[in-house]
Amino acid sequence: MSDRKKVFDIAGFDPAILDVDQLKALSQAYLEQQTLDDADWKVDIAYQTQNSRILRLEPNDTERFPTLALKLAPSADIRHEYAVLSSIYDFGFHIGPRPFYVDEQVLIMEWVHGEPLQAPPPPDDEDKWHRMMAVMGVPNSLPFAEYASRIPMRGTAPHAPADLFHFIDEQLSQIDPNHETYSELAHLVERMKDQVAPQWNTLPPTTLNHFDPRLHHFIWEGYHMRLISWQNADWGDNAYAVGQLCAHPSYEEVPTSHWVWYRWELARLTKDELLIPRATTYTNLMLVYWAVRLTYMAASTSTPEVAARLTKQRDRYLKRAQRGFV
Repeated sequence: MSDRKKVFDIAGFDPAILDVDQLKALSQAYLEQQTLDDADWKVDIAYQTQNSRILRLEPNDTERFPTLALKLAPSADIRHEYAVLSSIYDFGFHIGPRPFYVDEQVLIMEWVHGEPLQAPPPPDDEDKWHRMMAVMGVPNSLPFAEYASRIPMRGTAPHAPADLFHFIDEQLSQIDPNHETYSELAHLVERMKDQVAPQWNTLPPTTLNHFDPRLHHFIWEGYHMRLISWQNADWGDNAYAVGQLCAHPSYEEVPTSHWVWYRWELARLTKDELLIPRATTYTNLMLVYWAVRLTYMAASTSTPEVAARLTKQRDRYLKRAQRGFV
């Protein structure tokens, strides 16, 4: 089977539209820092971080070619994201970008049209919240036994509270014991461990989850919600993904009462009553995580204004976490 056949069978895309040799050429041109502004494509840098860069490739022939996203990132992340996206498409879900080609450091995929969320939906906009539930939850349907060989487990997602204890301990160990808040945080962590059992009584299912619920990863097209940036996806407890979302700083303005509704509504829709206590526990654990993490971030920045903002946010998280572990 040719490379072209492999790529487009996975992508579910008409092989006549894009040629794998063309995708290879685009990939190599970028890696070798050659110009991509030729007769076929208009190229702009759409987004970049310290570890990745995303280019938007707009075709001049819009009737024959789709707009593409070319992502440069470390090889392990790129190949993992390609495996996740191709598996999701193979299973029949169109919730993320369609992958077309992967090289050593380059992933070429569909450009997802729409606008990234700038703020959480209002609590009374149940339609958008249900759409967020859907794009986060439908990968849970992929059978672990069938897809674990295509998407190897990375070991980054908790399967039980003890796994998250470890992550929190790692964050706490990075803070100077002489820090003014260290003692308060350390006592909070100890209370957390005293009050939460390290293992679940009933082993939760192992499911595929996105595990990176930052606002700008949700793309709203006007009628559909889609989810991008799948490099952190892994097999784990879907209740942890819910707890991540409920405690994430991007959603701090969402009322606590709404998160109660979110967990109960998701449990109702998935017919999984045990999701509620697990997701609630993970939410409380993630509040502790962020109280510790924000302390470290505030102490690490060299910008006084940023440090002050992070410290105020840490104070709010610390109060919320302490209410969960009296």
